[in-house]
Amino acid sequence: MVYQFWKQNVGFWRHKVLVSFLLFFAVVITTFSVRIPVALAANGTSLSASVGFSGYFAEDDWVPVTLRISHQGPAESAVLKVSINQSMGNNTNAIGTFQWPIELPANQNVIKQISLPGDVVNGAEVDLVLYNGNRIASTFLSGNALGHVALVSVISDSLQTAAYWTGSSDGVNPVQPVVVSLSTFPETAGALGGIRAVAASPDLLAKLSQAQTEALITWVQLGGLLVVTGTHGTASDWRGILPIKPGKEEKVSADGLGAFTNTIPPSGNLTVAANGISRSAEEWASEGNTPLIASRLLGRGEIWQTSFSPNEGTLLAWSGNPALWTTILRNSTLPGQSALVKPLSPNGVLSLTSVRDALSPMRVPSLKFWAMVFLLYLLVIGPLLFTWLRKSGRAAWAWFFLPSIALVVTVGMYTFGLAIRPPGLLNEAVGVLELTGNGIGQAYSMQALMSPFRNQMTFALPPGTFALTLEPSNSTNLNTNLITHEANHTLVSFGTSPRWSVRYLYAVDTLSKQGSLSCTLSSSFGLLLGAVTNNTPYPLHDVALFWQGRLYNLGNFSPGQTKSVDRAVESAQNYSNWLFAYSNYNHTITHSIGRSLIQFVSSENWTDDDSSGNMAMLIASTSARIPTLPMVSNRQKVASAETLVLIRQYTTVSTDSGGPFV
Repeated sequence: MVYQFWKQNVGFWRHKVLVSFLLFFAVVITTFSVRIPVALAANGTSLSASVGFSGYFAEDDWVPVTLRISHQGPAESAVLKVSINQSMGNNTNAIGTFQWPIELPANQNVIKQISLPGDVVNGAEVDLVLYNGNRIASTFLSGNALGHVALVSVISDSLQTAAYWTGSSDGVNPVQPVVVSLSTFPETAGALGGIRAVAASPDLLAKLSQAQTEALITWVQLGGLLVVTGTHGTASDWRGILPIKPGKEEKVSADGLGAFTNTIPPSGNLTVAANGISRSAEEWASEGNTPLIASRLLGRGEIWQTSFSPNEGTLLAWSGNPALWTTILRNSTLPGQSALVKPLSPNGVLSLTSVRDALSPMRVPSLKFWAMVFLLYLLVIGPLLFTWLRKSGRAAWAWFFLPSIALVVTVGMYTFGLAIRPPGLLNEAVGVLELTGNGIGQAYSMQALMSPFRNQMTFALPPGTFALTLEPSNSTNLNTNLITHEANHTLVSFGTSPRWSVRYLYAVDTLSKQGSLSCTLSSSFGLLLGAVTNNTPYPLHDVALFWQGRLYNLGNFSPGQTKSVDRAVESAQNYSNWLFAYSNYNHTITHSIGRSLIQFVSSENWTDDDSSGNMAMLIASTSARIPTLPMVSNRQKVASAETLVLIRQYTTVSTDSGGPFV
């Protein structure tokens, strides 16, 4: 009877509950499966991304990301956001959120270029958020991080046009050619990071936008390599820059390429179009009076050019074709002189975090520590005081004197600790400024910050600055740091953090209006003659000229100051290591925050000069703040702020009479 009742009643209700649950679950699934497509359809905004150069990028550099937004709907103001929390080595993490404000016109497509650290690209989520906080689109980034390869970016719309690089190398690493379209080519020099060379034909160079052209030329001036293939379609803006002058087409022998590559030359003739080379160019291969390959220096970089198309059948069928491009890459190397370094290498720019060692370690000891001191005080002083009181017949007074004396001393010591503690922000800042000689400067900067306050800190950097907010690896920061890229500046805001915690502001940028050290120098009959003018906006200290194994100390320069140079070459200091010699001259780089700069220079293998030519190196330091080392902009008391920037520039010395020892 009981079983029958349970089967007819409890079983019935169990069946009813199960059916009700299934119906509820079906309603929920149906509701969500309908609402999501409706929401997307109502919004009508999609977001897609292209990472690096055809998906390839270098992890230890900043990576260009091209975002394509298809917006269907009314005009909106939005912001692109990427949040990161990534270890950067040296016991630091990059923690914060990148932001790029963007306007979405009604029913239009928008292309936006951003740059992110290579370490965070794969798996990073880009969100498109309206100012009311609603996220309307997002996408995840992915690409191919490069290993030991030389990345050559070929400007083209066709993958086949880059095939001529197949099988070549830069003498150390194999070449990985990638095709980059005109629409995705970077608009800033910094976004070309990780590229070994850029290759393009003159007609495609002419189609670059003004921003893209300026970025490419600046990148070359800083130490990049541009390989121009052919002369057809050379624009007027490029005629004064490229090494080969365009001319009429003609057929010539290709034997000169065999001599250049030290291989068997191609069979058949080449179609070339050249009318000589520019005055500043060097010819590497020719056929009669017709140049085949030429190069020229542009700042610290080089431009190489061929007078023929690399996609001629004669060349593509030639077994020595890989050797042709390998020889160009190998001969274009200027080790130690390039201003282009790996900006995210833990052993390079990120090693400047060692500036923290100069921060005053003035933290108030914890109450736990003072409690231990208090207990030790009681144990040591107590018996002595009690013995004296007992002998004087006042033993009962010990119950008052012992804790009172201990308390007074402890409070006094703690108050003294508070008094000597810095009353405000401690700021140690170092940087490197690489001048090209035409007003452009590549800056690498790091600030170490330690504050007794928990409030936010804000810094205003130049627009387009690559900035990171770095925290110790054990930081408890909940990702409250913001890096906002606006049209007029890059605004960096540190969120609240524990008092006296160390934080870092990393900044890398290509700066304009930095001036130069203008030099007119020549060597004649054992004398170095001429003048040096400080056209930078900074007071320079301990300026030194390094040329052909000798150091010429030029002293200090105020902005705009000119000094005549009339020095006997034999009176200059000989050296075997330029950095050691300069350290003996400029002692600021061997003490305190200067040590981190010495470490950076050593890791990047800076070279002093071209010992066999007329290239000389100028080195100086300044305590002035460059644009990538701003002071905190919001109200906060600053107790200590120390700055040191190392400046480098190359110049030429003409040897009118055959050299310094004539």
